[in-house]
Amino acid sequence: MHSSNLTTNDIIDALHKAKAENGVDRLVDFEVLEERGSRTRKAGWEIRLAWYGEKVKGDGRRWTNTGNNGADTGGFYAATYDEWGWFIDELFNADPNMVFGHYKDRDTFDSMTSYKFGE
Repeated sequence: MHSSNLTTNDIIDALHKAKAENGVDRLVDFEVLEERGSRTRKAGWEIRLAWYGEKVKGDGRRWTNTGNNGADTGGFYAATYDEWGWFIDELFNADPNMVFGHYKDRDTFDSMTSYKFGE
């Protein structure tokens, strides 16, 4: 994620807000939240969300994927698509000009997610 306006605390606040207002499970938290450099904005972050609960058959939870070795069957479960969506929505609410992965702006995010998240 890349932003010129957000801080690490703003990112943490966005997850708390997504939990309080949008049904993101209370057991979702940051597996990784590390500030990095950015060539396009003031700062960048590597963010990975994980779900730290007890797996129930049929709940749709999958193992986290590190991006290096595929799914980690000994680690934590990943946040769902919807949980990521509500979290990213809160980030765009805080900074409509940020970039999150292939979502280059708020309009792209809304269009690519069929306006499922947000106002």
